Amino acid sequence: MELQGASGFLGQNAPAILAGLGTEKNVEVVRLLWPTGVPQDEINLAARKEHIIGELDRRGSSCPVLFAWNGREYEFIADMIGPGVVGHWIAPGERDVPTLTNTEGQRAQRAPRDGLLSFRFMEPMEETVYLDQVRLLAIDHPASYDVYPNERFVSAPPFPEFRVIASRDARPPVGAGTITATMCFRSSPSPTASTSPT
Repeated sequence: MELQGASGFLGQNAPAILAGLGTEKNVEVVRLLWPTGVPQDEINLAARKEHIIGELDRRGSSCPVLFAWNGREYEFIADMIGPGVVGHWIAPGERDVPTLTNTEGQRAQRAPRDGLLSFRFMEPMEETVYLDQVRLLAIDHPASYDVYPNERFVSAPPFPEFRVIASRDARPPVGAGTITATMCFRSSPSPTASTSPT
């Protein structure tokens, strides 16, 4: 259902929504989509009770995103140019130093569309993207290898130099934990991956 904020000059609709739940004692999830375009989920709301729900500022920011045609549809590849953001908050009184270049490497199924590779680059959040140049670098490598750029988020110089890292037989880590030894996840042991810069 939709609740409009206003319906006339200096007027506003009633802000209450009455939802029938029958014999249910609670609502598992209520999803709100605010005029800012940001969804907000409220969980386990009790029935037969008035709930006042305020909009939370969850907008934040997001990197522009890249899609590639896979022969059937445009498939999400990755977010882009994160290290190039201007004014990124690092700590109180500290902002990042943006880098002027960004390299993104992803393996995904791509297929020609009308004889050409087709990509879509979009900015879904309320940001402005300044993009001067885009280049596609194709790397011919054995199928048993994955290749990745030497790219990572660094808030200040020196920034990583461009190079390609080849990886073979990579496996996820066996597990990860916190300082208090709480296990975040665990997987079965696997052989050590071998990597080599090219």
